[in-house]
Amino acid sequence: MIESGSSDALFLQNNLTFWKELSEPQKKIVLAGTNLNHISKGVHLVRSSSECSGMILIREGQVRAFLSTEDGRELTLYRLLNGDSCIMTASCMIQSVRFQVYLEAEKDLMMFVIPQTIFIRLNSENSAVKDYTMNILADRFSEALNIIDRMVFASVPSRIAAYLLEQKSLGGSDVVETTHDMIAKNIGTAREVVSRVLKNFEKNGIVVLSRGSVILKDIRKLYDQTDS
Repeated sequence: MIESGSSDALFLQNNLTFWKELSEPQKKIVLAGTNLNHISKGVHLVRSSSECSGMILIREGQVRAFLSTEDGRELTLYRLLNGDSCIMTASCMIQSVRFQVYLEAEKDLMMFVIPQTIFIRLNSENSAVKDYTMNILADRFSEALNIIDRMVFASVPSRIAAYLLEQKSLGGSDVVETTHDMIAKNIGTAREVVSRVLKNFEKNGIVVLSRGSVILKDIRKLYDQTDS
């Protein structure tokens, strides 16, 4: 439950674009039913296709959304940061969603959860919520399709360079704390392939490899790799 007039309630009002279009009873239902959850880094928020958690809104932290294959390979589709929302956590909420997106906390996390029963009710009763739902779905699908397109048509060096540049942007540092396994998991390839490409980057003066991190030495050359 979120107290009316609290900073958490204000955050919901400022980040749910449909808030002003809700009736007073609907606003009360949202506040009464919404929970603010604290999640530790590394926890999988959605672990199976049968889970239906509802709509989430990130208060603080970072979440990775990814696909997982039967053989255990993963492909990162997009990331959720402060103020971002996601309704693809539960394919059973939206009948047209036919695949499961899994979520993992990449940083310690505070997130609001609007239960599926409440969100489905709002979606059926309020046209502004329905528009919000369709816009969020369109945005997330667009991000996911861009990643899949890159996986199909871009070279592995290009995908690794793009990942390193994204992590530099997220972390605000030229020292990217990551491992070869983590990179492989994010871009959907084998660890051995990642190691081979990174060693080639290091040979060409683009990065310096260190235990648990990759130091970006020549950003221009790294950007050039994204076009390869």
